[in-house]
Amino acid sequence: MEEISPRTKYLIENPGVIIATGHRAGVPAREMDDFRQEVLLKSVRQRDAFDPSKGRMSTYATNFVSKCARQYLKKMSRQRAIVDSELVEKVLEKEQVKEAETAEKD
Repeated sequence: MEEISPRTKYLIENPGVIIATGHRAGVPAREMDDFRQEVLLKSVRQRDAFDPSKGRMSTYATNFVSKCARQYLKKMSRQRAIVDSELVEKVLEKEQVKEAETAEKD
């Protein structure tokens, strides 16, 4: 079994980093648990390239979470667009049915 990366360990020990960074980026509070899980999963799956000579772990981890937040919000936006287009289609279908029913009555 692989050893946990320093970034993942830091994020697990400091959950406020994910929450605060996600909040600042615009992740809705109702989505925060899902966002946190996604960040930790990405952290485990992606190679950790932290170099202590280039900066602090807190800065490195915060930048990682910020990137995750941008990706998460982009994904949410795409999903919302799909749902919105499906809703528009359903409304249009209902309008067409109403128009057809009205035309039959005339």
